[in-house]
Amino acid sequence: MVPDAEFVPYEPATTGDIDLLTAGDYKPFTDQSLRAGGLMTEIVESAFELGGAGASQKITWINDWSAHLDPLLVNRSFDMGFPWLKPDCDNFRALSKDGKFRCENFLFSDPLFEMLVMLYVSSTDPIPFDVDSDLEGTRLCRPAGYYTFDLDAPERRWLSADKITLVQPPTVADCFDRLVDGEVDGVTVNNFTGRQQIQDLGISDQIIERQRAISIQTLHVLVPKTHPRATVMLYRFNQGLRALKTEDAYDEILDAHLSAFWAQFN
Repeated sequence: MVPDAEFVPYEPATTGDIDLLTAGDYKPFTDQSLRAGGLMTEIVESAFELGGAGASQKITWINDWSAHLDPLLVNRSFDMGFPWLKPDCDNFRALSKDGKFRCENFLFSDPLFEMLVMLYVSSTDPIPFDVDSDLEGTRLCRPAGYYTFDLDAPERRWLSADKITLVQPPTVADCFDRLVDGEVDGVTVNNFTGRQQIQDLGISDQIIERQRAISIQTLHVLVPKTHPRATVMLYRFNQGLRALKTEDAYDEILDAHLSAFWAQFN
């Protein structure tokens, strides 16, 4: 566990050449209560410091993920947003509406981090997930503003073929409340967010995490394709990220955040 003495309260910059958009309640990735604003925030700021060529950044926190891509980013109210998942844009025709929107409108950075997206079910009525067809006819919950393209992958078509009912309340906590109340059959979010929310709600004895992952996803910074500085900003960021990953600093950032995150479950 990271010693308390090493914790530095996060204070975002008030001015900057690049306006970045993120939101909280996404531990350990982004949250203003965490060291440096979270794992992804520290990586993003550190990468820009190494590759920014003198540019500075301002981070704005708007805790409504559903408003980030559209309208705030697609209309260029902000320069870049993070952390977002990247669909398989090379397989564009097979993507869901959500995936096509992202690929049509945004450029993505190199990957920042890889994570598992899991399925959480009730311990009193644990639906199986050994094969995709096990979930047909079920009600799955994922908050509004979250990605859906993995649910509609070409080999699944859970959404476009109406194989599942997708419930999208405002927050992850709402999803787990509905699962406990029997209003949905499963919650599907990444394993960090899922375990954090289960602990925060005190429902660990009521929830089971299925061993099979829904998907494996990577987190990215994205920039609107219509932004006049899109390629320059993305080049600077990727250059800094690559430099960060060649240094010990990247692993040190990961270790500090992930050690602190997992220590709370011991």
